[in-house]
Amino acid sequence: HQPARKRIAIYGGSFNPITNAHLNVAAEIMHSKLADEVWITPCGVRPDKPSLKTSMIHRLVMCHLAVDTTFGSRFGVKVCDCEADK
Repeated sequence: HQPARKRIAIYGGSFNPITNAHLNVAAEIMHSKLADEVWITPCGVRPDKPSLKTSMIHRLVMCHLAVDTTFGSRFGVKVCDCEADK
């Protein structure tokens, strides 16, 4: 018998800045029980969005601050840095 696979929702965006609305969406995904975790994933460089001047690292830190001050560590909303090298 195989253990159940974790269902992860990837929530990508520029998050410039991350807002309460973004956090509410992540919370709603968790409350819907359609995912076991939500990974908030700030995008890297976007050729289609040249006005995005805030660095990825600053947006990543903003996301960490928002998530860490809004949700408990067991709630399942995380910040993913997989776009950091893009």
